[in-house]
Amino acid sequence: MRKEALRMERVTYVEHGITLLDNFNFQIYAGEVMGLVPLDSTGTGVIVRLMQENAPLLYGYVYIQEELVNTYSRSVHTENNVLVISNGDNLVKYLSAAENVFILRRGYKGIVVKNSMIQSQLKILLKELGMDIPIERPLQQMTLLERYVLEITKAVVSRTDLIVLQDPSSVLNPKDLPQLYRVVRHYAAQGSTFVYISVHREEMIQVCDRISMMESGRIIKVLEREQLTEEMMSHYSFPHFQIMKNGRSEYSEQSEQVFSCKNICYNGISDLSFSVRKGECLVIHDYENMISDDLIDLLSFGKPERGQMFFKGKKFRRKHLRQTAVILEDPLNTMLFDCMPYEDNLCLTMDHRIGGMWSRGRIRKYIAKEIMGDELPDLRTEVKYLSVRQKYQLVYTRILLQHPDVVFCFQPWLNIDVELQDYIQALLRTFLERGIAVVIVAVNFQDALTLADRLLLVKNGTNTGLLDRDEFIHMQKTT
Repeated sequence: MRKEALRMERVTYVEHGITLLDNFNFQIYAGEVMGLVPLDSTGTGVIVRLMQENAPLLYGYVYIQEELVNTYSRSVHTENNVLVISNGDNLVKYLSAAENVFILRRGYKGIVVKNSMIQSQLKILLKELGMDIPIERPLQQMTLLERYVLEITKAVVSRTDLIVLQDPSSVLNPKDLPQLYRVVRHYAAQGSTFVYISVHREEMIQVCDRISMMESGRIIKVLEREQLTEEMMSHYSFPHFQIMKNGRSEYSEQSEQVFSCKNICYNGISDLSFSVRKGECLVIHDYENMISDDLIDLLSFGKPERGQMFFKGKKFRRKHLRQTAVILEDPLNTMLFDCMPYEDNLCLTMDHRIGGMWSRGRIRKYIAKEIMGDELPDLRTEVKYLSVRQKYQLVYTRILLQHPDVVFCFQPWLNIDVELQDYIQALLRTFLERGIAVVIVAVNFQDALTLADRLLLVKNGTNTGLLDRDEFIHMQKTT
């Protein structure tokens, strides 16, 4: 009889009066790779949290390794032996790879650390995986894939009950994913249990034993291995990458050049050059996610170590910051103030256009009603009570009210569901239709190609290639 690694039985979870999980049932066996596809945003984050800690439930039970963990006999919010890997940054950068894997783990009781011994043990484990990771190299110099594999290895060494991989393709280069699949399948064959959360069906078919489709806080369908086909999964509104779908033809190479940079160097950015025109979508494939933070700094302060930045042909200066908008990675947590009312969040970038706006609340309410129309929620509702879709709409509408000439969007499809994937594309398309230049910076660029006019390839902080739409369409058809 197969042993259960996780069972959520008839779980109902309510937060802020909203039911996020409704009679939720979820079962995973030991040594299995279970895929979880969030068709909408309801409850996905809650599931991950309930795997990690024992939060109060309205109803239902949670079992890990066939033991009831969510019970009155345990303290509230006690942690379970579950590891969530989302971005490969859970390792301590100032310790060696071997120290991260063997020392910083649950249950380690050693006093004296023998570096030679733990390094040799790690080399044996990596050799079994077929991974040639230079473990003597500092973690900061390792690739995302190498750090990701080290995190999985650490979880296995720690005998973690459940390893949750949250949207790996959003942070890993597409060329690295087959190696990740091999590592996951290797450890699953040895008895480790994985939950693989993603919205990309191609990768789910390759790595998962079964796939659970989730919608409105419930599992609506579980697909067995023999059912994991393109045809079956397409019945559940599963996104399929079609580069020609919604292709953009409005962009003209004769349009005004809005933003450009030439040979800029700044921390991890080394000799980077690109330009973007009015109404154009430029996708920057940041191979190892090396330039995002530095590019955000440059757009905030505009002072590269070498090279120059230009706005509409003039040297980029502080006064141009208002016309250069930035949408950060994970904008719901990085760009919104949860305890502020809706209209205050919406009008944050408008004080330069309307004097005295913050002393006259009626102006903010009028702006919100004028812009949002029938989709407007209660104005005094704090943002934390809004739905995920309403929060995304708030962020992107606020950017529109800023009236920028160019928008930089960083990792827009990180850790999202199927419904939001299309919705964010529609929001970005709104910018383009209004003549706003859009620069998308992402590790996995395939979701962005439906909007892209050009694709810039960046590795180690410098340009390695530039493809126009015809070239990457041809590339996609031949791969």
